[in-house]
This record gives sequence, structure tokens and C-alpha cells, in this order.
Amino acid sequence: MNAKTPFVVFVLAASVAVPSPVFAAVKAGAPCAKVGKVQNSGNFKFTCLKSGKKSTWSKGVAIEKPVPMPSESRDPVPMPSESRDPVPMPSESRETASKFQLTTSDSFANLNTCRIKSSLSNLSETVGFPRSKTGIPSIGKVKGVTLFVEFTDLKDDGNPIRAWKTQQVPTAMKYYEIASYGKYDFKVELVEKVFLINKSVLSYNLDTHHDAPAKPNANPFGLVLDAMNAADPEVDFSQYDYVNVVTPSTTLIGFEGAVGMNSIYDGKLFQRATFGPIREYVDSPRKYNWLVHESGHLLGLMHPYNTSGAGFYSGYVIPTWDLMGASLTENSEFLSWNKFLLGWLDSSQVNCLDGGVKSNSTHLIAPLTENAVGVKATIVKLSDTQALVLENRRKSALNDLKRDQEGVVAYVVDGAIENGKGAVSFLYEKLTVTYETRLIGTLKPGESIRHKNILVKVLSSAIAGDYVSVSIE
Repeated sequence: MNAKTPFVVFVLAASVAVPSPVFAAVKAGAPCAKVGKVQNSGNFKFTCLKSGKKSTWSKGVAIEKPVPMPSESRDPVPMPSESRDPVPMPSESRETASKFQLTTSDSFANLNTCRIKSSLSNLSETVGFPRSKTGIPSIGKVKGVTLFVEFTDLKDDGNPIRAWKTQQVPTAMKYYEIASYGKYDFKVELVEKVFLINKSVLSYNLDTHHDAPAKPNANPFGLVLDAMNAADPEVDFSQYDYVNVVTPSTTLIGFEGAVGMNSIYDGKLFQRATFGPIREYVDSPRKYNWLVHESGHLLGLMHPYNTSGAGFYSGYVIPTWDLMGASLTENSEFLSWNKFLLGWLDSSQVNCLDGGVKSNSTHLIAPLTENAVGVKATIVKLSDTQALVLENRRKSALNDLKRDQEGVVAYVVDGAIENGKGAVSFLYEKLTVTYETRLIGTLKPGESIRHKNILVKVLSSAIAGDYVSVSIE
């Protein structure tokens, strides 16, 4: 990505529970010496932030008094009866982090309340329920077949089978096992033979630049059918749920990815397939997840962020979370909402709140990747087509994060917005950046965000997860 938009990096400083030296009074907006330095003055905490070419003190944040926690007890601290909200407590490590009384599950809404709908009709990819009927199964064992083809003017060189056998297939199978908590057994079988399609590669009109729109007469569907017809005498398609068609590396196919279809082979109806040359990903470790991204489309997942027009390369508009948003991301794990949509999260892993009902609740949100008992998402229904989602991202097999990049992620999903137009939009207090300047925006203990009548506050970060309060006013 060649984004040249200037950006500001906000350094988040962790507060440490040690005696503080006496400093001169700090004033918001006044010059400060060291970016990232945190200093208390009176009853407020100030952070030194970079602003243009200057460094100035931030707007003061009120210092809340901690509720003392008995050292002999491991139970959550009961909240004072006169207080509606839990009081955050500073902690220097997750091992000693404060714990809070959690709201009981019988206070939450039925999970169906949070299954927002899509207002878009006849689309194969949405963020709303129900998931498209043409999508491949998302639970249990699913098996696809990969066909390798060549053309009269484009011959195989041995690389496609090697790349899929050693790179694409192992990556996809491992990814889905981890991301689904073992609920999705994603299989990919390779037919290790190259089938000849007795046509020119140009006959499908796919020869556009990779980032350009497809030609009006582009025919990826024809390519998939020709490949299946060539392989049909030797392949029993009734064993499979989807098809991958792989061509040799070429610039004569720039438009590639996933395609819908409606064809029956060996008595089996096929409605989704992937297709394209290996040019985009062969021997590129950051693109070993090409199949994961494209099979996400087969599952009915969309490009969730606003990647239309000039905004595609304007830095912050493309968040780092979820490879459906950016396949080169270092944090490839599907959003918890996508996991909810696919059926990988059940009622024991999701707390559902009705945004139209006033309430105050406290949640312990476990790290998203870990395959352990715990809540992976708190969802607040905003309307029939909108929901606010909270999840916890930490360093894991699917998230390459530094400690100061970890935290609670907040975003809004909107079932009325199309693929690539921003169906998922993030909420944040501060911005940080990672590879290719994509937005992170995690919330740390003591930080909060407001969306309409909802206030979200992170209370502490413990080993088991982050304690979060949600106030619906």
C-alpha cells in the first residue's frame, strides 16, 4: 500500500502502581517534554501527546478512587450500594488486576435479540442474519476439491500444485481449526494433475489489472465450468461442497477470487467456487491466507470495511482486524461478529443486550482466540439492522500484537450496508497504527467510548479477560 497520508501515533502509557514524585502543576494544552509520559496533577491524569510538530499535555482525565480488594479473597469485589457503575482500579499486571462483580446471565436478552437482519435482498454476502443459503456449510466437516488447469497459450510449470500443497491448504486448515474453536473441519483435496482447457486464457476476458473492476463481459463462471468439465471424467464431484480452480501464474488474469454458480455435477449442486492464478500469492508468506480470505466469501462473509473509491488507500479507513477486510493483515482472526454469524459462538460465549432498555452491566470478555470457556463478545442491539459489538484482542496464533496494542475492540455492524461500503465501522478513543497504517484503536483500562446512548468503559485487564462496564441510558 502506498498511502502517503500523514498520520499521528498516540503512545498509550500503562499506569504503574508505585509512589509518584511531586511535579509542577500540569495544564491541558501546555507544552510537555516526552511523548507518552503520564503525570497526575490534582485529581486528574494527563498524557503527553504529539500534536503536529509539538508535544502538549492532553485534556485531563479524572482519577477515580479504587475500591480496595481483600488480599485473601479471589472473588469479585462487591460494589457499594450507592454506586451504579463499577469503579476501575489501577493494576500493574494481569496477575494482580482488579476483579469486578459480573452481571448474571439471566439479566441479558435472548441471543435472538442480537441476530440483526440485513435489509439488502438477494445478496450472497451480508453481515445480517440469516446467512446466505448459497453459502457453503460453516459447521462440521466441509470438503472442497482443487483443480489445476492450463490453456493452449498458458502452460503449467509445476508451481501451482506445489504452492497449494505446501502453503495454501495447510494455512487454511489450521486457521479454521483455531478460529472456529474446533467447530469447523475445513478440508481441501488436491487433484494432483493438470487438466487442459482447450482454449486461450484470454477467452474469459479476465485480463484486467488486479485492482481494476472486472470487464462487463468477464466470464469467471465459464472458467470454473470448463475446469469442472475437463476434470469430470476423473473426479467424483458428489464428494465435495465447493471447487477451487487454479491457473498458472499470469498477468492475463487480473480479476480473480470467489464466484457464485448454480450447477449440478454428479448429482451435487455447486453454488460457490474460487478461481485465479497463483501470481498474487505464490511463495509470499503474507499471502498464504489467500484461500482463507476467498473461502470466507464462500461462507457468505463480505469485505466489511469501506474500501470504495479514494478511501481505500487513505490509511485509517482500513482497520487491521479480520482478513476479510485486508488479507495482508497481521491480525487475521475473523471478527467475533463474523464468528457469531457463522455459528461458532453460542449462548455461553455471547452476552446480548437490548439497546432500547436502560441498564448497567459488567462483563468479563475473554481473549477471542483462546479455545476456553468464557464470553467472547458482548453485543448490544441498536436496531433491527444494527448492533454494537465488543471483543478482546490479545497476541495469539491469529493476532500478532504487542502488549500496548492489545485491548477491547468496539465496532458497529450495519446490515443495511453493502459489501465494501463500510458495514463494519470502529469506535475508538485513541488511534495507534501497525503494518500499512491500518487502524487498531483498542481500549485499555480506564478508557471509554460512547455511542449514542451507550457508554462502554474498560475497568481492568486480567488474565482471564478484560472487565468492561456497559451503561445503556
